[in-house]
Amino acid sequence: MAQQACLTLYNAIKDSTKIIDAMKHHFEAIATTYTATADGIQIQLFDESVVEVHIMNDMKEVNPQIAGMQNYFAQAPCNNKELMEKVMLQISLFNCITGITFVVDEQEDRTNAIIGRIYAVANDCACIILYPDMSMYTADGKLLLSIQGNSDLNAYNPIAYQDFVMEEPDFKEEDIQRYENIKAELEAHGYPCISHIMSTQLTKVSLYVPEIKEIAKRAVAIFACAVCAEGTLMENGSRKIGLREFKAMDKQFHCKDFLSKKERAFIEARKVDESTSIQFSWRYECCAVMLWALGFMELNDFDSICDVAGMATIIRSFDSIEDMCKAANRRSDDELLDMHTRVLYYDWACVDARIHQKEMEGIDPGVVQEHHYAFNWLCGANHTDDWDQIQPNT
Repeated sequence: MAQQACLTLYNAIKDSTKIIDAMKHHFEAIATTYTATADGIQIQLFDESVVEVHIMNDMKEVNPQIAGMQNYFAQAPCNNKELMEKVMLQISLFNCITGITFVVDEQEDRTNAIIGRIYAVANDCACIILYPDMSMYTADGKLLLSIQGNSDLNAYNPIAYQDFVMEEPDFKEEDIQRYENIKAELEAHGYPCISHIMSTQLTKVSLYVPEIKEIAKRAVAIFACAVCAEGTLMENGSRKIGLREFKAMDKQFHCKDFLSKKERAFIEARKVDESTSIQFSWRYECCAVMLWALGFMELNDFDSICDVAGMATIIRSFDSIEDMCKAANRRSDDELLDMHTRVLYYDWACVDARIHQKEMEGIDPGVVQEHHYAFNWLCGANHTDDWDQIQPNT
């Protein structure tokens, strides 16, 4: 009985048309026609079945998929720590996702011919193949990693297509010292630390900090949505109470004008589920980072949540965003880099602990992740000022 099958190719490549070219080349012997589509190509085979190829290379779409993939495979109980680190690095490099659907039937030779050609494309374009059961394979057919933590490999080096050249940061002595300082801090507390400086560590050259007004607006937008969420979640709370709190903030700061798309959708929704409200309430931690950056407060360590009441007092003491900006004293670039570097390696330690099913005593991973999210936006780590598109990857 014929049924649809799907294999997904992940790779790091600048020119995704190379994937189309490789598909045409390797399917030439069994194809009759090729039809271009908006996001790929359709290949009709001699038996009149169709192989559909859909390419996703818009990073606004790719980044959430990659983040989800990292979080998913971080749960795999792999005992080979070094292999796991390299797999996670490989996933972080992906910038192109290619879904390939085709018909399979009782003819094993036919199925093998199609899959064999897909593997040939993967080999040509330096791809990793993901199966529907969420097992990753290399182009030579070896199991890279399954969710059960299994692998055919003892060691692995991340790959990329030849046109994809990662720009290695030009680390100066001060950048290396930041890494060494955080490494020493982590080791002193008995927390894991990666054995080398990470390519995602920012430098002064790569630092991009928004204007003070944008930071202030972001702080208020985050706080207003978090207050709305808290009003819904608290004992005897309700959506009506939450929206009333938001409207009070909007009346004071006109914050509805600078909400992100996801924030606006949250506020305008008629009904909101509990998990979404919890997610927005966690954003208080991001607001704390913004207020720290503006010089209004100090940050708690990663062992405790922020002082919401204190933050409310600070924000509500101003009549407008303009008043907040006048009172602000933005932290220096060095301070921002110090904090971004610190949260980057603490977040890596939390991911490593989760991979190995260990507790991070004295650390709240949720606080770490929210701080990482906020500092990525503050420092331009994801090359975007779109709050919804920030990816706190390690």
